[in-house]
Amino acid sequence: MVRSFKSLLTVLVGALCAIGIAMPAAAQSSADEAMVRNGYPGVLTADYLEIAEPGSIPPVMVDYKRADLDGTGATDYVVALYSNGRAGMIRVYKPAGSTSAIAEGGMQEMGGTRPEVTLLDLDGDRKPEIVATFALMHGTGVWIYKWSAGQLVNFGPVENDALGQPHSVLGNIDYVDIDGDGVAELLRAPSRYTDDPTTTVFKLSGGGFTTVAPQIYWSNYVREDGKPVELIDDIETTKPGSYILRIVNGDAQGKHLVSSAEVKLNGTMVFGPSDFKQKKRVMEATVTITGANVLSVTLGGAPEDQLTLFLIRK
Repeated sequence: MVRSFKSLLTVLVGALCAIGIAMPAAAQSSADEAMVRNGYPGVLTADYLEIAEPGSIPPVMVDYKRADLDGTGATDYVVALYSNGRAGMIRVYKPAGSTSAIAEGGMQEMGGTRPEVTLLDLDGDRKPEIVATFALMHGTGVWIYKWSAGQLVNFGPVENDALGQPHSVLGNIDYVDIDGDGVAELLRAPSRYTDDPTTTVFKLSGGGFTTVAPQIYWSNYVREDGKPVELIDDIETTKPGSYILRIVNGDAQGKHLVSSAEVKLNGTMVFGPSDFKQKKRVMEATVTITGANVLSVTLGGAPEDQLTLFLIRK
């Protein structure tokens, strides 16, 4: 079975989404809805009207989630993301105490349309970070905040402009544990305007995200019912050379490890069944990548066993 490069960009976020994250939409009450909409920031309305035609009605775009920001097991906060079609803001509410926002941020640095709140534990402390995503003209813009001592703190990688205002460098992001330590890295997809499929990798270190060795390919493989099927991927790059082929065995929680598989690159076996019998969490091998390559993966073992494979530039 041959798979296209674009079809590969899927990832297991299930374990991350299960950590202190949002209640189902049905569990978010009408009271929450009213509170969030009544709390639409007036500064967003004013910002829109500054450039709008007379008589225009400002768009009101909102998304919100219930969240356990303190890690207590109770989803007693509401995180709301707002947009006026160009600028954005984030507000945090604690309805048990007041219907007014207890913290806010974002007006100077973030924006776009179609706001979306996602809650993910990105540092392994069992408390979710707040991922604010907006649709932009050529993709998405992503801002990450941490809830700390009752305040929203910018947690994602940013660059400061000439005025000292932070701007996120994230867009079209996947959250994947690339080294098996249980904490997801941030993977920024390649630009659509280049033939180079290099993915930028941001890793949490010293309380902040830094870039580490980039990779040209990654994919998650899951064993399905029936006989093992050989999955073949064509990988092209403008930067051939020496790479690390890394396998993180199992799902995001370290379960469902593959016990038998074959991984071949350009017809040469890199890892075989005897390597997987040991059920190591992480395996690595140095490989040579040319301009055009063929990767094949055949999974044995039980259904739902899985691995994630990376090609990382040395």
